[in-house]
Amino acid sequence: MGKPTPTHMKQTKLLFFTLAGFLSLVVTLAETRAEGPPPDLQPLHAQINRVLEALDSLGAPLDAVQRKSVNEAFAASSPEEAVDKLEAALASQTLFTVTVNPEMRVKAAPGKAAPDLVEGGWTTFLVRVLNEAGTTAELRAASPQAQRVANAPATQTADRWLDLDIFNSQPLLKDLSGLPVEYRVIQLYSRDAGKREARISFDIGQGTQDLGFRSEADVLFNCKPAEEVALKILDEHGLPVTGQLLITDRLGHVFPPCPSAWRLISSFTSKFTGPTAGRSGCRWAAIRCSSRVALNPFLRPGNWK
Repeated sequence: MGKPTPTHMKQTKLLFFTLAGFLSLVVTLAETRAEGPPPDLQPLHAQINRVLEALDSLGAPLDAVQRKSVNEAFAASSPEEAVDKLEAALASQTLFTVTVNPEMRVKAAPGKAAPDLVEGGWTTFLVRVLNEAGTTAELRAASPQAQRVANAPATQTADRWLDLDIFNSQPLLKDLSGLPVEYRVIQLYSRDAGKREARISFDIGQGTQDLGFRSEADVLFNCKPAEEVALKILDEHGLPVTGQLLITDRLGHVFPPCPSAWRLISSFTSKFTGPTAGRSGCRWAAIRCSSRVALNPFLRPGNWK
């Protein structure tokens, strides 16, 4: 056998790196797909319907195109095809994929949703859960950036810019269903504007985090600045009046964005108490700059200015 030529060595290296890249792609795809048989479509459909109802109630509905894609997914000819189409339909809303392996270890990875938040507001995302263990425990999330600011050392307050909450109230169930694939709702609040990074971890109980920090996902968020919009609501005598407001953007998202995440903002003289309610004395609302605001008064509309 003769000595390998430079051309032969280049071809060998090219083949090696091609095979390595292919194997890496196969491993990545395998990690994002639940092991075992596909889920029964009827209970998965019911779980997804509850998620869609929750998004509606939180003021963060899917648009018409996304809803159509979800319906088409459940019209697929096989469970495998339905799961793949459902993943594609909800990919733009899925911020994390969480895998629970048969040993009850939790692993987290970033999803395909754009990590965009709003200064001083809550944003709703989905979490895709691949439940290989079939557990019915509660999925929990935490972040060092979401620790309490009260009584925190002054050197740490700048890093504690986040708040988060996994929504598990009606119409959703508190615990996982045990299905191989399901979706949960997570809400994130940003105190600041600009680029902010957070490490978010998931677990289903003490000691269930995977080894090597694989239950954590580091995400660089783009926190869009809010804009103050003055609300001066008077009756026919020029006096403040209590009324109801519905503030939405062009996609139908409600501001404040979610009933479970209403917070009293110190700049308000009175807080919003519902997605369509306002109190006398509330002077402004912080909204995304690109939002189109629709003010729809329902109480004595002829007397509003």
